[in-house]
Amino acid sequence: MSGRQRGESAQPNGKLAQRMDAVDLLRPGQRLPVGRRDEVGAVVVAFSRMLERLERQRQMRERALLIGGALAIEEGVAGGVDVRLEVPAPPVAQVVEVD
Repeated sequence: MSGRQRGESAQPNGKLAQRMDAVDLLRPGQRLPVGRRDEVGAVVVAFSRMLERLERQRQMRERALLIGGALAIEEGVAGGVDVRLEVPAPPVAQVVEVD
């Protein structure tokens, strides 16, 4: 493979890696354009499918948390239980003096 061919094939991978790094799962719907019908294009398609699965999983988890939280509040109110979320304090480092 000539130097030019190696440079050409590495350049799309570098751009692809940069775009993949820039995707933010907190902003669903971001997809990379598929402009090729080779291995690089196949990677882009696979990455887009992976993003779709991750976004669906995140939506399902958020719905489950919302439903679970609503049920817990309902049960807590009905049962006279305090349902406030308490976050434990982080452990405090202890300083031990050595003689």
